[in-house]
This record gives sequence, structure tokens and C-alpha cells, in this order.
Amino acid sequence: MSKQSPDFVWAAIRNRLETKRKETFQALRNYPRQVAGCDTHYQHLAEQRAKISSELRQLNALRREKPNGGIDEFVKASAYVDEDIVASLEADKVC
Repeated sequence: MSKQSPDFVWAAIRNRLETKRKETFQALRNYPRQVAGCDTHYQHLAEQRAKISSELRQLNALRREKPNGGIDEFVKASAYVDEDIVASLEADKVC
């Protein structure tokens, strides 16, 4: 897993989830009016929004419970964060 400090990795994961959440909210906000229950793409975006928000809550709870660990556990359970993203964090860090 990542050799970065847990604080750096937690913050980077949170930032990536927040970015994805904001993109999804914006997509829903700009989505054309629909007939309730008939638009599967809109429903998918709404479900995605709920899942991302849930992951952010889980991330915050796990961070409180395991401030110096738990990253592997979160990544394995996440639908939006994978080991490739965490590996790329090492390349993103500027010293």
C-alpha cells in the first residue's frame, strides 16, 4: 500500500470522493426535467450520489476509529477508490 503518511492518504482519498460527489451533484442539478421513475440514468446518478455520501461518512468514521490505519480496509470496501488511485497518490505528492 501507500508509503505516504496516513494523514496524507486519508486527505487525498477524501478529496477524491468530495470531487466525485460534487461532480455527481452538478450532473443531477443540470439534468433535464424528467418523468418521475422513468429515467434510469437519473436514477443511477441519484444512487451514485447516495453511495458517495455513504462512503464519505464511512471514511470519516473509520478515520476517527483508526487514525493511523484502516486505509487498506476502506479501499477494499470502496466502490470509488481503488488501489490504483492510492498508488497514484505517491506520484501526486510534491515534497
